[in-house]
Amino acid sequence: MALLQEEGATRYVVRLAKNSTFRRASPLPSQGRSRPPRRGALVRPLPRTDEGQSIPATPPDRVETWTEADVVLRAAFWDDLALPDAVADSPTLTVVALDAPRRARPLAVGLLAPALRSGAPRLLR
Repeated sequence: MALLQEEGATRYVVRLAKNSTFRRASPLPSQGRSRPPRRGALVRPLPRTDEGQSIPATPPDRVETWTEADVVLRAAFWDDLALPDAVADSPTLTVVALDAPRRARPLAVGLLAPALRSGAPRLLR
């Protein structure tokens, strides 16, 4: 995804690794006298384990469900994210975790398509 952003791609859909992490595009609020944060909160779309420790997924911003050929599909969305090491004015993206009954794990997808964000479930169908 970083290469696509460096090349100036304006729209893309990319399958993400199961250990992908992102940051909120807007920085965290200042805590007082210390230096104000430059980056947003860390977001993990999928749960994982690290050295035996369970790391939970970040709760999604919204969840949508629909039925396709008698199968109930669920998509969890995280909006307005940036790559973990992105600069302040980098484009924001949406991450979707698609959970289907036939899959053992949810499929994580990154979207940079401003016109398609409102119709992301149609894109995933």
